[in-house]
Formats: sequence, C-alpha cells, structure tokens
Amino acid sequence: MRYKDLYVLNNSLDEPFKITFYKEGEKTKKTLLATKFHPYNHGVESYFKVDLDKYDRLIIKQGKLSSLPIYLNEFTPDLMFNYTPSKEYLNVKFYLHGKRKTGKIETLSFRSKTLNFRKYYLRAYVYTLTYDKSKPYSLILGYDGQNLFSKNGVGKYTKGDPYGSWQLDVVLNKVQEKTKKNYIVVSVDNATYYREKELMVEPTFGKINPRYADNPVHHHGRLTSFNKFIFEELFEEVYKKYQIDFNDVGVLGSSMGGIASFYTSLVHSDFFKYAISLSPALGFFNQEAYEKIYKDNLPKMYIGGGNRDELEKYLSSYNNAYVPYLEKHFGKDKYRYQFIEEYNHNEIAWRYFLVDAFDFIYNK
Repeated sequence: MRYKDLYVLNNSLDEPFKITFYKEGEKTKKTLLATKFHPYNHGVESYFKVDLDKYDRLIIKQGKLSSLPIYLNEFTPDLMFNYTPSKEYLNVKFYLHGKRKTGKIETLSFRSKTLNFRKYYLRAYVYTLTYDKSKPYSLILGYDGQNLFSKNGVGKYTKGDPYGSWQLDVVLNKVQEKTKKNYIVVSVDNATYYREKELMVEPTFGKINPRYADNPVHHHGRLTSFNKFIFEELFEEVYKKYQIDFNDVGVLGSSMGGIASFYTSLVHSDFFKYAISLSPALGFFNQEAYEKIYKDNLPKMYIGGGNRDELEKYLSSYNNAYVPYLEKHFGKDKYRYQFIEEYNHNEIAWRYFLVDAFDFIYNK
C-alpha cells in the first residue's frame, strides 16, 4: 500500500475545516474534521496519513467555502489556506512542511540578436533547487516565467497576480524528492507589450480560426523567432554553467503559453521529451495545420483545461474537439487530457494540474 504524509496549514485560527478524500469516478469518500491543531509559524497545522491506493483527489471546506478539487498523489505538496468570505472558493496554496526556501533564481538580461522587433531587454529566470556543477540537470523550459514561482519560496517574481503563481518551485521540490533528479527551469518574463507576438505561432503555419481572425495581434506571431532566441542565446548561456540531462527535457505553459508549449514540443520533438500544455488555445488553427508537425517520435503530452469561466469554456470547446486527433497521434501511453469542470482560467488551476502532470510524466 502507498501512503502519503500530508500537512494542512490553516491560517484561519478560529475556524476548523473539513477535508474530504475521494477517488475520481468512485463513490468511496472519507471526510475528516480537523479539530486538533498544532501551532506552525502564524497558523495551525494538521497532519493526515492518506492511502493513495484509495484516494486521488481532495477538497477542503471551511465555513461556506470549498476549495477546488486538488489532485492527490506522491507529488502533491502540503497545503495552506486563508478563509476569505468575499471569495468564490478557498484558494488553497502549496507549501513544504518544515521548509521555507524552495530554491533560488538567477536573473539574466538579454538584448537579443534574434528578436530585432524588441526595443527592450528580455528578462530570463534560471531556477534551481541547488547548484552542483558535477551533476546533470533535467531541463524545463517555461513560458511566462513571471507567473511560475512562489514569492515566499524564491523571491518576488510573481507580479501582483491575485491568484498567485503556479508554485512550480514548490512542486519540483516534491518531484525531486521522488525522482532523485536535479531540475533547472529556464523561463522568460513574457508579461510585456510583446507577449502576443512572442508566444503566437506565425500565421503562415495555417489558417486562423475565424473567431480569432478579427484580432490583428493574432496575425503577427513570431514564436519561431522567439524559440530561436531561446535555443541559440538563452540555452547557450545556461549550458556554460550547467550540465544538462538531455534525456529528460520538458516545456510548459498556459493559455497562449499553452499553445506555444504544445507547438514547440512537436516541432522540436527530437529535443523535448514531454510538454505540459494548460488551458491552451489550440483553436487558433484548424486541425490540418497541426497535421504538418506530428512526427513519429512524439513527446509525452499533458493537456489540462476547465469550464468555470467564459474564457475557459471558450478554449475547452475547441480543445475537447481536438481529443480524437490527439488520441490518434499520441496513443494512450504518451497523452493525457484532463478536463476539470470546476477549474478557471488562472494560476490556481494550473498549479493543481502540475501535480497530475508530473505524475503522468514519471509514473505512467
């Protein structure tokens, strides 16, 4: 049997909470009332020992609010939350019991030779848990680096987003604990005027869906140029300092970064072994365009989407239609599509998807 130690930090001191463990698609549930608290920093911490063979999801409820469904597996970090009555649901964040720092980030600035349309320096983030020049690192390319990392864990890199970040640094601590690998995340801050141009595929790739065609920014994509900068300038700078395990290289992104990660992993399938594409805008192009880049040796592909807000409903309506094509090209072993009705188009959903994505990549 597989058991998991799970700590839950309740920052609402005067309110107990209920936690329900369940398995998706089955009726078996276990609900516990957390009433015995142990002081931890500024909140109170409860401990649970969970049977992973019985449960793969959980929901936390406090007062009138419930959390979204949270994936439960060996990569799930510990959980923390505040009760805010004005919110629609509990925003449950990740943390690590007994650990404050979750890694470190080096910031690089580039005046790119490739991206001649950019008037300003690019800011890139290089994240690692620890630095050891004698050991190889599994490499992850992340689009939208400004939203990937925890403020408290590695520094203030998330830019005032009300939903927080992906908390990729926290999740990778759990991934490293299980895989015994070293990880390095290389990402670029795309929260700039140039975001749509940098992350949008060139219009020559295929016919743009009429529902997107009326927006002029969708006709000026330069993703190929942006990726050329990453491979020829940014990665080359990283290679000078780090050994890379080229057998374990991934790419991830959400929304426009989701389609960028999907596209990039297929075009460079000889380099990337997996992709995590969350809330992607696959509907920008028709299926015939994607047929041109499917190859024999495809990477593992994880796609996640929700249905709670209007944007996510809009994107998922197209992504759901693409499922038969994805199953045809990837097969069951190299592809997983998760559709969670309750998930919005924001970083809360994307951090929860991460846990399931790494489970698929390393365990399935």
